[in-house]
Amino acid sequence: MSDKWSEEVEKAIVRAVEAGEFDGLSGVGQRLPPDHGDYYAGEHDLAYRLLANAGLAPEFLLMRREILAELADMRAFIRAAVRRRQRLLAQLRRAPIHEIPRLHREAWDGWYASVEAFRERVEAINARIQIFNLKNKIPNLHQPYVNADDEIRRAEAEA
Repeated sequence: MSDKWSEEVEKAIVRAVEAGEFDGLSGVGQRLPPDHGDYYAGEHDLAYRLLANAGLAPEFLLMRREILAELADMRAFIRAAVRRRQRLLAQLRRAPIHEIPRLHREAWDGWYASVEAFRERVEAINARIQIFNLKNKIPNLHQPYVNADDEIRRAEAEA
């Protein structure tokens, strides 16, 4: 019965396409958003969808949200540190002679302190990512580890 039902659904879709019923819909030719299959796989598909529709999510998905939020916060932190250093160094160029040592020290001491704090946060988030990847049973949701040097270079390039 399910094969016959699938065939009927397929025929109905073909008829609708031929009649132009799908023309002009928004999103034509674009990928579906991630919540249409990327978070769900295999034998747990129905359970995950029911939980998601009820406003709930499995623990590992909640953990992923927390990790992504922390990553965004960390990246904003290092970008702000880059901008602060650049602002202080720009002030240094037009500062009176007696202000130069203070501005130089403030720019670089603040930068090194920010980089050290950022590296500590990267180490902590990578530990959480490792736990997440162990709990997560959906391979395409595995979170890559964060490379502090790459993130710092990216922040400097964006600034």
